[in-house]
Amino acid sequence: MSGSNFAGAGHGSTVLIADGNYPASTAHNPSGKIVYLNLCPGTVTCTDVLKAVASVLAIEAAGVMDPGEQGGGYERGYPSIWDEFMGILKEKQFPGKLRKIERFSFYEEAMKHTNALTIVTGEKRT
Repeated sequence: MSGSNFAGAGHGSTVLIADGNYPASTAHNPSGKIVYLNLCPGTVTCTDVLKAVASVLAIEAAGVMDPGEQGGGYERGYPSIWDEFMGILKEKQFPGKLRKIERFSFYEEAMKHTNALTIVTGEKRT
């Protein structure tokens, strides 16, 4: 990832870090950039990319797709990877919480003109 991938982003812009199941070819901003890092299942992970992004960008807000009914069976009501996200964000002094976004609303946000960059990972965890 080079800094030039972030050059079109600024205050209010979004960067989507997608897992290996995300339909990036159809659910992204057509004028935004897509970086494909999903060369092998499980590699590169969303947490790897979040660490890299957080090292070069000030994160103003963070949201996750809420698995809702589809993600049933989580002991605490949400995927454990969300704890990892918050741990990474707290290391960077992120003051907020993860905003849960309903699946189709998440797709709509990903397709907005404010989504400057979509990074597709090989993440297999929900």
